[in-house]
Amino acid sequence: SFDNLGRIYLQLIEKLGVDEGLLVVDKMPHNFQHIGVINKALSEAKIILCERGSLDNCFSIFKQKFGSGNEYAYSLEEVGEYYNLYLDLIAHWESVLPNKLHRVKYEELISNQEIISREMINVCDLDWEEDCMSFHSTKRAVITASAAQVRQPLYASSVGLWKNYETELEPLIKILKKKRIKLEN
Repeated sequence: SFDNLGRIYLQLIEKLGVDEGLLVVDKMPHNFQHIGVINKALSEAKIILCERGSLDNCFSIFKQKFGSGNEYAYSLEEVGEYYNLYLDLIAHWESVLPNKLHRVKYEELISNQEIISREMINVCDLDWEEDCMSFHSTKRAVITASAAQVRQPLYASSVGLWKNYETELEPLIKILKKKRIKLEN
C-alpha cells in the first residue's frame, strides 16, 4: 500500500541519521517522475518544483557528466525530447493534483531571492529564519553534482548561458520548438 511505502521511505531517511520529526528536503532531480506516488505515500509532503529556463536547463544537463541511468543527457536531441516529456508529465500532475505543486522559476529566485524564499517557506508551513538567505554557509555534508555551487551564494552567471552556444544548440532548439515552448531571449 502507499501508506506502507511512505513508512518505508521515512525509515530509510531515519537510517541516514535524520531524527524523526525533522524536516527532510529530497531534491533528487528525477522526483518529478514520482509526484503521484509521493502524493499518495506522503500526503503531507510539500512539492516545490524549481524550474530553469528550458534552454539553460537542457544545456546544463547536456554538459554535466552523470553516472549511469542518464544516457539521454549525452544527446542534444534526447535532452530536448526528455524535456518535452517532462512538460507533459508536469501538465498531467497539475491537472490531476491541482494546487499540490508550487512552481518556482529559477530566474525569479535569482533576482528576488528573499521574496521567493519566503514564499517557499510559507508553502512548507515553516517559520522564516534569516539563515535561509545564507544557505551556502551550512557546514553539513553535501553530496550532489552541484556540490561546489551549494557553497556559494546565488549567482546569475548561468542565466542565459545557452546564448553563447546558440549555433551548437540548434538541434536542441529544434526539438523544443516542436512543443511550442517559448524560448528565452
